[in-house]
Amino acid sequence: MGLILAGCSTSKPSNANTQAHRSQPRTTLPGSAAQQQAPLQSSLLCQVTGVQDGDTITCLPPGQAALRVRLDQIDAPEKAQPFGSAAKKHLSGKVFGKTVLLKVSGTDRYGRTLAEIYLDDININKEMVRDGYAWSYTQYVRDPQYNSLQAQAQSEQRGLWADPAPVYPSHFRRSKRPATATGLAP
Repeated sequence: MGLILAGCSTSKPSNANTQAHRSQPRTTLPGSAAQQQAPLQSSLLCQVTGVQDGDTITCLPPGQAALRVRLDQIDAPEKAQPFGSAAKKHLSGKVFGKTVLLKVSGTDRYGRTLAEIYLDDININKEMVRDGYAWSYTQYVRDPQYNSLQAQAQSEQRGLWADPAPVYPSHFRRSKRPATATGLAP
């Protein structure tokens, strides 16, 4: 298994192609795994060696050091939140021990690689939202399909949407921050 780096072009791939999975659409990778990407994007194969939570994995590219990867454009419940453990288990069931294709878009402020993860041409990030185990990360989403998948999961009360009042992870994180010197949380 070798490293795959895609060339550059000015066009972004469309994620419009889908295939059936039960009665819900699957999110798929258009074209081949080596399809050209937008500038600054790269693709590489990676063996998933750990799942930290519903939106973070550790994986090992051939001949390279392990990468900590944050699933781009989604936000899964924190471990201490309702559905946090379920989201981790769901993601683990999909990717742990498997070779995935990372479509890298950058790094986050914690140094984690930001990527969409594909397994057998299925976009795992979108699957997490579609299955109700993650939100579309409104602050960072670039693909409107994430919002559509979230709306569908919400209307069908899948996963975390079975909770009558799910708490968006960033709101949960904000509520757990220590108070500042003024007594107000940042």
